[in-house]
Amino acid sequence: MNFRFLLAGSALASALTLSACDTIVYGGHSNLTQNQAELYNDQFATEVATGSLSDGQLNGIARGYWSNGNGPMIVSVTFDPKSKTNTAKKASGEALKLATALKHYGVKNIQYGTTAIEQTGALSRTMISYDSVKARPPADCPEPLGMKFAENDYGDDYKIGCSVETYTARQIARPADLAGNRVMDSNSGRRDANLLEIYQSGQPNPDLKGLNASEGGK
Repeated sequence: MNFRFLLAGSALASALTLSACDTIVYGGHSNLTQNQAELYNDQFATEVATGSLSDGQLNGIARGYWSNGNGPMIVSVTFDPKSKTNTAKKASGEALKLATALKHYGVKNIQYGTTAIEQTGALSRTMISYDSVKARPPADCPEPLGMKFAENDYGDDYKIGCSVETYTARQIARPADLAGNRVMDSNSGRRDANLLEIYQSGQPNPDLKGLNASEGGK
């Protein structure tokens, strides 16, 4: 009788213990952030004197567009309809030259043209802009912990994982990739599966046969 009572008591204690664990693990307040780095829309815009952009600056603009660009890059060169030097024809030539240079540096989606602005005389300006997508830390994360974090009392506001998401947002090369892509939309599932089958089977790829100069010229 006592033995049965002991078993019953042990079962009850176990149930209460599991219930308490369930409450602590799943029902309590969590200091772990449930969110990830967020995307937000921004815009890049710059205005300079026409012809003043160096190759290095154009390359920098193209690299920035590759990282954050969303939609076409807009290039517009101004001219004065009443000017004999700052003409529409000259502005068109400058716009084409800029577009060609930017395409050389990798900008595929570009729209270029001219804009008439009266009373500007011989001064022509070039405007380059594009919509961009950038990443930032989750909204529920405060500033990341610094080197002197031990001297600060962050209390319950700081959530575990915020530093990871913050630095991820700062380092990702193309923030738009966080939203995913649709590279599989137009692909053949059967073809992709066949390609993976060769890799997963461990079968080595055949040696590539190079061509010498005489063979390449045939």
